[in-house]
Amino acid sequence: MPEFVAEWEQCAFIFEWRTPLACVRSDKSVGNESNGEDDSGPSHGSVAFVVVFVVGSVYMLGGFLYNRVFNLSSGLRGIEQLPNYKFWRGAFLGFKRAILLVADGVDRLADVVRGRRGAIHIDAAEHNIRNEIFASNDDDDYDYDDDALPFALR
Repeated sequence: MPEFVAEWEQCAFIFEWRTPLACVRSDKSVGNESNGEDDSGPSHGSVAFVVVFVVGSVYMLGGFLYNRVFNLSSGLRGIEQLPNYKFWRGAFLGFKRAILLVADGVDRLADVVRGRRGAIHIDAAEHNIRNEIFASNDDDDYDYDDDALPFALR
């Protein structure tokens, strides 16, 4: 049952409520030992992390040493000496390409949702080229005809 302890500046009230549910007990009968588990050892996640780290380190170091010492005829240099370099580079580039495709799809979906179905996406390089071609210079006396352009305007 809560008990009134004090009032502070007629705005805050302090109560005390004694209950055994709020306190941590030190006896082992309440903890995980009653169901047969012990908290003193490492967790399963930390063991898995250490195993993956050790296996990955042995793979990288062993593959690097093999390519460096025994595989001299291949002419590998620098980062290419890592084991299965072409595979990992291809996997990275494929993953990067997939993320860019998903981002582009989300961008196009957002355009559809916003009602801009016919929105034309012009990247910065194309924008700069268009500005160079169609920039109006007062010094030029050329009259550009649409028929004389080697490409069709969008």
